[in-house]
Amino acid sequence: MARNATGRAGDAVEGAYTRLRDLIVEGAYAPNERLTHAELADRLGAGRMSVRQALHRLEADGLVISTPNRGVRVAPAAVSYAEELYAVRLLVEPPLVGALAGRLTSAELGRMHEQLERMEAAGDHAADFQVAHRDFHMVAAADYSSPFIADLVVRVHRHLFRHQQAYMSRPRVFENFLAIDRELLRALEAGDAVRTRRLYELHLIDMAIGMVLDAEPDHRFDVLLRAADANGIVLEATSDGRVERPARVRWTAPGPPLSLVETSNLVTS
Repeated sequence: MARNATGRAGDAVEGAYTRLRDLIVEGAYAPNERLTHAELADRLGAGRMSVRQALHRLEADGLVISTPNRGVRVAPAAVSYAEELYAVRLLVEPPLVGALAGRLTSAELGRMHEQLERMEAAGDHAADFQVAHRDFHMVAAADYSSPFIADLVVRVHRHLFRHQQAYMSRPRVFENFLAIDRELLRALEAGDAVRTRRLYELHLIDMAIGMVLDAEPDHRFDVLLRAADANGIVLEATSDGRVERPARVRWTAPGPPLSLVETSNLVTS
């Protein structure tokens, strides 16, 4: 009987945690918004103890911040944090995605085509586009060989999705995403691992520069430039980390160069 009660309590916490996490990620609660146990218990249909434990887990995830005498607030969506998140993705994901070239099943490739169609159908509707774009990349992420790495990538995607909700809204950005994602899918289908990896790197750098500079035009990049350098990528920037758009990007590692690709933020050379 005790085990059943414990199981029910665990289910209640998990349900409250998952629902509140999704609400925060999807923007239902704004950055820095104060959260009260009473309001959350009512909205989530959960007991206060379950809400309290869910908030502890979300604090460990970095999605909420608890401050003595000030209660709990949604974590801020800092621009500098977005740069760090993209740097993590740039270091971790491209070789994993490249290794999937020619290995995804027809069903997985079909799901990626479906998400591309959803992106195209979304038009200027930012929220729908961002959900489809996230789901497009999650198809490949689900195939990473390491559950630990896959979980890390999903967590990073969640944080970035929240930033995208706040900062990405221009139709031109969506056109850039679509163009590169189409090429990425072709490279995956053709089994071209090098091109797949470089397109993914290009896409991540393009997204990072676009999001950060749209929010903070005078931002000085640091960790993103170092992550690019570690991957053998030269991103045009001043000595103090300023990036002027469109910035030139090139690869120093051996391999066939990408044909000319130009977005609002980058041009290959």
